[in-house]
Amino acid sequence: MTTDYEATAVHEAGHALVSIRVGIPIRMVAIDQRAGVVHTQGDEWVSSVGDRPALGIAALAAGRVAERLVGLEPDPAAGDEDLAKIGRVAALAAHRRLPTSQTLAEAEALASIDRGMALAELLLRVEWGRVLTLARWLRECTTLSGAQVAVALESAPLAPLPTPSARIDELVRAAGEDAALVPKAALAAMVRAAARAELEVQIGQVLAEAAASVGMPRLTAPRQASTRPSSPAALSRPAPIHAECPQPPLHRGRDPERERQDERDLIRIASLLWGHAA
Repeated sequence: MTTDYEATAVHEAGHALVSIRVGIPIRMVAIDQRAGVVHTQGDEWVSSVGDRPALGIAALAAGRVAERLVGLEPDPAAGDEDLAKIGRVAALAAHRRLPTSQTLAEAEALASIDRGMALAELLLRVEWGRVLTLARWLRECTTLSGAQVAVALESAPLAPLPTPSARIDELVRAAGEDAALVPKAALAAMVRAAARAELEVQIGQVLAEAAASVGMPRLTAPRQASTRPSSPAALSRPAPIHAECPQPPLHRGRDPERERQDERDLIRIASLLWGHAA
């Protein structure tokens, strides 16, 4: 059985990975038994995406999408907050572009939401192994700095989530020009994996039909053991990880201002988490 703690870890890992991929720097990620927070560099989630609201929407939607991909029902409280932010981002961006037409602005906002949701799912599916690795680190360490998040992601395999080619094509079309943010090599790996899976199904069908036509026992194509780490059960039994939390590369010299900012961030995150638990 998957706990709220595990669900929160997956949720925040999804936010963190997609935020980084769309160009929103992460300062810190933290979770407790009931809540989590991703602290970005800037006052708003979308401060770094300029006039491309779909990127900010992708980062905001990634938590809910990650929970669904792992087979969990998104938490209503956290999900409602994310949806409210998504609506505000889309509406503000649309009205800035089309201030004189309410109808066109609403259509533009909905289109931005569709592109952002598709981009979030595409990025998460392509780097699914990294999402789960980051979620495990969060469960072990509870708080990770931006540098530690980067180390955790770089040390993890892509391990794309098995996805039908038709779904891949659908997501790429829906994401539009923002699909270019997905590394081509990673997307190609996912496409090849999908093609292999579909070929295995086709071979199995041909063998079954051939066996049935001559009255032989049903034959099946040999299949490799699945390594898909996407079920709640897989989260309940995490793969072993290092005993220590991921450590960023050492930097020479001290930065007193950065240290003071990190201390303020920790206090802020702790107050957010304690306030939620209260």
